[in-house]
Amino acid sequence: MKMKKAPVIRKPIKPALKMELNNNLIVPFAKQAGLTSFASMSAVKKALSTKKVGHTGTLDLFADGLLVLLTGQLTRLADIISAEKKTYEAWVEFGTETDTLDPEGEPVLIAPLPSYKNLAESIPSFLGKILQRPPEFSAIKINGKRASDRMRSGEKIEIAERGIEIFKIELKGIITDSGLEFNEGDFTNINAELKIRYAHIVVECSKGTYIRSLVRDLARKASSCAYVSALRRTAVGNFKLEDAAGFALLNDFSTAPEKFYKQKEIASSEITEKAFSFSPKTAENLKLTYLFLDRKYLNDFYNGKKIKFNWFLNTDEVLENITGSDLENKKICVFCDKLWSGIIVINKNYLKYETVVKN
Repeated sequence: MKMKKAPVIRKPIKPALKMELNNNLIVPFAKQAGLTSFASMSAVKKALSTKKVGHTGTLDLFADGLLVLLTGQLTRLADIISAEKKTYEAWVEFGTETDTLDPEGEPVLIAPLPSYKNLAESIPSFLGKILQRPPEFSAIKINGKRASDRMRSGEKIEIAERGIEIFKIELKGIITDSGLEFNEGDFTNINAELKIRYAHIVVECSKGTYIRSLVRDLARKASSCAYVSALRRTAVGNFKLEDAAGFALLNDFSTAPEKFYKQKEIASSEITEKAFSFSPKTAENLKLTYLFLDRKYLNDFYNGKKIKFNWFLNTDEVLENITGSDLENKKICVFCDKLWSGIIVINKNYLKYETVVKN
């Protein structure tokens, strides 16, 4: 009698390990109007095969422009980058104010159009440090709930004014009620009493500034009312929109855009091409303090040993530029051979770890 051979049990073949991209990257991304900031973040997650993506300031649904996105442990720099100066372009429509102060809202106020003279003379009032009341339809939280959600549920809310700074308001172009168009080079000999229907402006401002609120207040100062019909963020500190992934997909902004949103798909390859690592040069652009770690102490740094000042090659130079209150809980970036290795915190004469990045 022949014995049956035992069946051969084959072990499943393990799939080849997937090479992971650098998980600590900066991604300048051009958000399209009609797309949420979080949908943009999802596109970056997919392109870079990473789960952790953070933003340094979102944009409203109707707005387009620059998002500076951070992956991996670089999300710890979000607060620093979000504090950078912002630059926006906006198209303003006068004569109507909506409840949301943008094209998504319902009209709540009608007023005469402003003259060129009134508009031009009102602009200087908003330069410098001012108080601004944010829009009621905004992401600001009141007792843990977004102001916009409270408004949509029928609640009446009050948002306190807060301090901001406007560095520049530049009038780039105007369109009159009769359809005449003037660019900034034409303003010298313009009829001061012409009524303005649309204005194209550029604003440089601090963190926390709402362009919708600025336009509301500027129009009222000019004896009119208005809303932002189109908005584009063009810069965050030294990060520029033209360097962002997807920039070529944005609509022309030199003329007043129509209110329709048709998104175009961005290739994952463009996102990976535009993403870059955090470097000493980037730290300089962000005016961040950084130390160069001597390679012979790299393992000590990775293993969490007590940090010593003599581990770093430029300690004296850095400490000379840090005085007084800056010595309390100041974040310092650490690089080893120009590779980002982490963040430490200096508190007077004591150094402690915040983030360690193994390269």
